[in-house]
Amino acid sequence: MLLCGCDAWQRACSWVRAKTGGTALPAASTTTGSPPAAVVVPSLASLNARAATGVVLKVESVAQFAALALTNDLPVMVVFHADQSAPSAAMNEVMADYARVATGKVLVLGADLTRPELRQLEVQYVIRQTPTVVFLRNGREEHRLVGSMTIDRFESEVERWLPVTPRK
Repeated sequence: MLLCGCDAWQRACSWVRAKTGGTALPAASTTTGSPPAAVVVPSLASLNARAATGVVLKVESVAQFAALALTNDLPVMVVFHADQSAPSAAMNEVMADYARVATGKVLVLGADLTRPELRQLEVQYVIRQTPTVVFLRNGREEHRLVGSMTIDRFESEVERWLPVTPRK
């Protein structure tokens, strides 16, 4: 069974969390008719606690992305990047700096699109250039920024979407 699309992932993740107490989530399977495998991921509470420390959480799988980005109570910023890209590396530094500024107010995720297991996200979110930052609230995309930028420009762009006290 191939799970795709925001609504399908939200329904699947909600069902599995209800059945397992929030410890396992379905992984997408590309073989038609085979049941999804279980992937153990940290609970949302523990990941939200890590977000409160001001770090960028690295996305390891599509299932983890669904658990973190699509069902989270916090607003979510996802930076889609390619590790070998200089603009992506520069933007990763900006995102790390911003994660410290927005501690506890927003969950910041990093998704390396050079990883084969994350290529489905590139198609799903129509990522045409890296870095691309997608802003999600309640699992729905609200805004996006494309390309590398300075922390000051990034903060001014983000301020329209999520009011956060700027750096001093």
